[in-house]
Amino acid sequence: MILVTGVTGQLGFATINELNKHVPSNGIAALARSQNDKTNDLSDRGIDIRFGSYNDYESLVSAFQGIDKLLFISSGEAFADFTLHENVIKAAQTANVKQVIYTSTQRSTAIDESCLSEDLHGWTEYALKKSGLNYVILRNSPYMESIPQILGQGVLESGYHAPVGEGKISFATRTDMALATANVLCSQGHDFKTYDLGGIESVSFGEIIDEISKVTGKDIPFSSPETDDYIKSLTSDSFPEAAIQALVGFANQVNSGYFDNPSNDLASLIGRNPVSVSEFLKQTFAD
Repeated sequence: MILVTGVTGQLGFATINELNKHVPSNGIAALARSQNDKTNDLSDRGIDIRFGSYNDYESLVSAFQGIDKLLFISSGEAFADFTLHENVIKAAQTANVKQVIYTSTQRSTAIDESCLSEDLHGWTEYALKKSGLNYVILRNSPYMESIPQILGQGVLESGYHAPVGEGKISFATRTDMALATANVLCSQGHDFKTYDLGGIESVSFGEIIDEISKVTGKDIPFSSPETDDYIKSLTSDSFPEAAIQALVGFANQVNSGYFDNPSNDLASLIGRNPVSVSEFLKQTFAD
């Protein structure tokens, strides 16, 4: 039995849909906090809906009973409370789950064990490796679908201005990641492996803006201001402090090359080249 967590989220739901093309419904379980339209849809297909939450250890132990493979989709809430991920790992041990597949994040730097308290994904990868569980780590790149949100609604008129420098990201679509994840779940030979699920090429935001300019026929500006000037600009536009910190943190990661880790892993797992940024931008910004 395969259990997919986070099925009401976009990646979880897309993955279970791909998985169900190859695995019969009676071989799939889905974990959700509560009932909704997505769980009803899955239940109507004969998929076993199990209710539980990362902050409720006992509910996880119950939900994981009889599970051979567990897709452990990381939780944004766990950045503030690592015990949520700790609960998943401990519950998987208690329930004798045979393999845990964890959705981590792509990175160009090695995990620093001295700074694990500041690195949720690094801590979770480390904890899985120390747990004695059979694991697979999927290091997902930033979703390509997030590009329009990153650039902002006014990008075609005002352009994109952030201290990202010439830093590059190996973006991939959520659809390609869901397909790769499903293929890992329904096949063998992945024990204790780490896969980088990103594009085969990395692109900078300057290149992204150039491509959008070509697609739209507009001369769209791009600049990489100093971080202090960027913060002043966001502050003058009344951005909340938490949002400013998040935007600055992301820009710093991009500028440092944190997400610049092109790989052939995704292409190998889906049996074709993943959707490129150029293809995505043409589909998204063409008239």
